[in-house]
Amino acid sequence: MYQLKEERILSTSPGFMALYTGDIAQHTRQAEAARPGDFGEWDNTTKCTVLSIVLDYLFTGQPEKARSELLRLYPYPDVNDFWTTILETVQVSPLYQ
Repeated sequence: MYQLKEERILSTSPGFMALYTGDIAQHTRQAEAARPGDFGEWDNTTKCTVLSIVLDYLFTGQPEKARSELLRLYPYPDVNDFWTTILETVQVSPLYQ
């Protein structure tokens, strides 16, 4: 949604959570079944698969759920660095509120 006063686009995703339930369910199943390197991860982890569900929750206004799912589904020692990278990247996105 474009806000004229602030001259920027704001995400409307949190207001339409019901539209994301199918994606969230699918991405959760994929992340739970992921094996290291399934999606070409260069470091033999499950980063790419888990990222989908984390982004689903971030873009629907649920950062706590995003973090808890990352911790549950990404059992690698770089989990905190990965979280920081995700947040730094998402926060500069015009689609993130």
